[in-house]
Formats: sequence, C-alpha cells, structure tokens
Amino acid sequence: MDNRVKKSYILLASVVAVVVIAASAWVIFSRKTAVAMVNGERITRKAFLDKLESQAGAQILQEMINETLLAQEAKKAGVSITQERVDEELAKVKTNLGDQYEYVLSMYGMTEDSLRMTLQQNLLAYEISTKDIVVTEDQIAADYKANPDYYLEPAQVRASHILVRTKEEAQEVLNELKKGADFVELAKAKSIDTGTAANGGDLGFFGSGAMTEAFETAAFKLNVGQLSPIVETEYGFHVILCTDKKAEKMPTLEEAHDLVVEKIKGEQAKNIDTLLLEVKDKSTVTVTDSKYESLNVTHE
Repeated sequence: MDNRVKKSYILLASVVAVVVIAASAWVIFSRKTAVAMVNGERITRKAFLDKLESQAGAQILQEMINETLLAQEAKKAGVSITQERVDEELAKVKTNLGDQYEYVLSMYGMTEDSLRMTLQQNLLAYEISTKDIVVTEDQIAADYKANPDYYLEPAQVRASHILVRTKEEAQEVLNELKKGADFVELAKAKSIDTGTAANGGDLGFFGSGAMTEAFETAAFKLNVGQLSPIVETEYGFHVILCTDKKAEKMPTLEEAHDLVVEKIKGEQAKNIDTLLLEVKDKSTVTVTDSKYESLNVTHE
C-alpha cells in the first residue's frame, strides 16, 4: 500500500479513536452532570432523563413513529412542504387569533416551534390525501356561486400599537407622538408587547373578532395615519396607529379560484389521525426497546 495511503488510514483511525473516546467521556460526564442543585444536592442529567423517559417516553416514541410514517408516505407520494408554506399558515393563524395568539399557545402548552411542526404535519397530511383529487371548473363555479359568504373578504384594518402598564405611561407616549416622535422607534423602546415591539408595534391586518372588543372598536374607527386616544384592555393601556385599511370585497371567480379549489379538496381530505391509521395498517412498526414492548404505541 502506498505510504501516503497508509498515513491517511492511520490518521483517519486516530481521529475516529479520539472522537469515540471523547464521545464516550462526554456521555459518562454528562450523565453525572447536574441539571440543577437543591441545597447543594445534585439532580443529575441521568436522573432527569430517566424520569422524563418514564413519564413521557411512550408519547414521544409514538410521535416519532407518526412523524416517520408520515415522512415516508410523503416521499412515496412525491409531496413536500416548504418553510415558506409553513410561514404562510403560521401568519394566517396569527391573523385569525390576533392578540389571543400567545394566550392560546400557552393554554395548549405549545411554543411557536411546536406549532410550526404541527402545521407542517397537517399540511403534509392534506397534500398526501388530496394528491389525486381532481377538481373540475364546473365544480369550482358551482361552489363559488353557492357559498358567497365563504368567499366574501371582510373589512380589515392594519394597525400598530404601543402597550404600556399604566394610563400615565400611555399619556406620556401619546404626548410624545403628538410632538412628532417616530411611532416605530417609540414602540421598540417602550412597548411591553414582546410579540410586536421589535417590529415597531405592527399587528398586520386583522378583521372583526381577532382582537379584544375595546381594541378592535378603537382601531376600526381610525382613518389611515390617525392615532387613537388611550385604549384600556385586560393587557394594559394602548396607543393605536392605523396604517392601512381594506374595505369589504367580494372577489371575482378568477381571484377566488385557488381558494375554491383548496376548499373543495379540503372537504374531501383526510385529517392527520385518519391518514395515520391507514398508513399504520399497511406498515410494519416494531418496537425494539423492551421497555416499550407492552405499551400501546402502535395501531393494532
């Protein structure tokens, strides 16, 4: 064997050995490493992970099995979901929930990342189950004509706000704005709404029912470019700036075409649970860890 090749093999073997030894040492060390200290007593990473697995292991395993099955089915069907598509769906959720978005996430114990994963999984299920559905132009025209309320685009307002804790603070903000202060910069500096402050308080477009009543009423009364008086809600005190408006509009059939197709397909689509049951029925799922052999983590 050429000496250069031999040296390469020796070097590679040395690197692998070092990596293996380092990885083993890290595992041993990390298991003994404390994740918390209670009056000087360690709660080790191993104890923490063991408890986590015992309490949530079956659920996590089931979720991972489901994700794998769905990914395999998507690959067979030749469908995929881009991050841009997930972003679009997330934006719709935020628009629909308005100022209730953070509350709803916390109520269901979700983070934005876990919501993104849920949206991606549901979009995959939709694309898989509707891949072969053909919608004719006659169906599209008939559905559009029969469901005008569904396709009617309601009036919307786009607003930014600065949220503070007290009425006195809100009055100071309003005074500064009336003297010419920049709304965006003031929102970044003073708003306690962590979800919008970094964007200058921008809430995007929203329609009726998306915001708390007092906030919504005040926002819809404003003309573009107009500031509201101080508005009190359960979140604190707001100063609102109207930045744009959209009047109620009935889109033409051509404009609504894609939405009509989506609606018709959606009515025939299988939800993710139904799809997974069907996929599991034709799949082989073997639980190889003895701790979970007796657990009902797969569909029988």
